[in-house]
Amino acid sequence: REHGSDGGRIGETDGDAVKGGFFRDFLEGWSWSLHRKTLAIVLIVAALVNFGVNGIQYAIQLHLVSCGTNATSIGFISGGISLMMLVGSLLAGKLSDKVSVGPTVCLAYLFICLCVVPMTLTDSYWIMLVANSFVGLPFPLINAMLLGFIFAKSPTSMQGRITVTLTVPAQVLSMFCSAVAGTLLPVFGFHGAVLVFLAVLVASAVLVICSRSIRSIPKAAQWEHTMLR
Repeated sequence: REHGSDGGRIGETDGDAVKGGFFRDFLEGWSWSLHRKTLAIVLIVAALVNFGVNGIQYAIQLHLVSCGTNATSIGFISGGISLMMLVGSLLAGKLSDKVSVGPTVCLAYLFICLCVVPMTLTDSYWIMLVANSFVGLPFPLINAMLLGFIFAKSPTSMQGRITVTLTVPAQVLSMFCSAVAGTLLPVFGFHGAVLVFLAVLVASAVLVICSRSIRSIPKAAQWEHTMLR
């Protein structure tokens, strides 16, 4: 039988896929990820920050709807954060391989928390628009540096599985953001709802800052000599 360079048979169905390979790969991905402290922390942090940021987006939108704000102004909220993420991607391209990953990621998470603080003090539309927009600025940098390091240090055969373990918890938590925001707003008001989601973001920042393995990640040029613990 003809074989490919990786030992697989060309033109034949992958036996692993037929024999329940998906579930085996899924479990292997989780097992590999959870046995590495840095990656386990990133899994938790990614889920928390996604929940917090998405929750704030829903809280803002629902609050503006309840105030009778016109649809165009509400649309600018999402447009603003998307625009700043685009700016952030340009910054990431210039900075991601020039600065140390650990300290930069810690500052990025603190920056996200600081951007949310004004929304706990006022519901002025323009302050909301500007503060919420700046929340999106650090995300491309975090992805380029922190996730870049993880994938650079992970075996090629595990990278698809790691992607699943990173995205599934974040997506599962995010499913409940609109319901949580809708529940919090009538009870605590806009400021109280934002405070709850800010507490989640602060928790993610504390986890990152307290993680020595994340703080010690160097710049890209030194990754070759750095282990993924």
